[in-house]
Amino acid sequence: MNLPRPHLHSLIFEVTQDCNHACNYCYNVWRGPQTTPYPRGQLDTARTLELLGKALVETRCFHVTLTGGEPLLRPDLLQIIEFLQQRRVQVTLISNGHLLDETMALALVERGVGLFELPLLSHRREVHDALSGVQGAWDAVLAAMANVRLLHGQVIAAFVATRQNIEHIYETVRLAFAFGARGVMFNRFNPGGRGREHLAELLPTVDEVRVALVAAEAAAAEFGIPISCSIPIQPCLIDLDRYPHLSFGFCVVTVPTLPSTPWGTCALAITAILFWVTFSKPPLRNFWLRSAWSISSQLRHLPAQHVHGAWSARVGVKLLRRSAMAS
Repeated sequence: MNLPRPHLHSLIFEVTQDCNHACNYCYNVWRGPQTTPYPRGQLDTARTLELLGKALVETRCFHVTLTGGEPLLRPDLLQIIEFLQQRRVQVTLISNGHLLDETMALALVERGVGLFELPLLSHRREVHDALSGVQGAWDAVLAAMANVRLLHGQVIAAFVATRQNIEHIYETVRLAFAFGARGVMFNRFNPGGRGREHLAELLPTVDEVRVALVAAEAAAAEFGIPISCSIPIQPCLIDLDRYPHLSFGFCVVTVPTLPSTPWGTCALAITAILFWVTFSKPPLRNFWLRSAWSISSQLRHLPAQHVHGAWSARVGVKLLRRSAMAS
């Protein structure tokens, strides 16, 4: 019996765990304590292409985001992108920009990378470098933005809002606008990985987030640049109607997007729940079905104070379960 294939809007593929920065806010789980029970390593070129090919065929997906770690540290990155280009897949690259010189920018744009997501953590060099853990990071990312824009490529600036830089959002948006960014992502600090070790110094208060959103709203209106709050902010903490020029993301389970690790596993997180399943062999619809039922059963037992924040997740789970059963 031939079952219909699920449809994904986007596949997020972590091509490597290696990174040339040491961001103190990094939420990647492999940047946490070495005792963290998390697999480490990555597939070789042949197995990576095999995995991507399988995922694309089984999900009818035509957009892939390549992330890491730092993707540009992977020697076969251009080969991976060429593989996707041959399949007419749109590609977004998430990078810290340190290796995105003129030559690399040209190679990536020529191979069809349509969007570059680059961090811009402050309008002040010393703040950006301190958060990145590397001197010269601020100069490098601005040069990367210029290199991409000179080739008519598209850039999104990612601002990670921590206690150390959250007051800089307005000036940072203005700088991103000056360098031709197509938009800005206002990402609240998401504790995890190395970031768990720096909670006291990085985690902003609710009031600080509210003040920053007011500044972001003003910047979006003044410069005409879209600002997206992609990391969910609980709607019970802020009044979304106060920020008509900002867009807000909600739980990832409501969006047909599949995040994949460098060795071919898939992660889906809801609140503190983490599900892993390898999809290098079984059909991807098995993942949808197992995850949907698992998440649904876990959400039923959330404490009452978390019910409001989990509402969108529950709605998404219902949709996910129906989609899985249909496929």
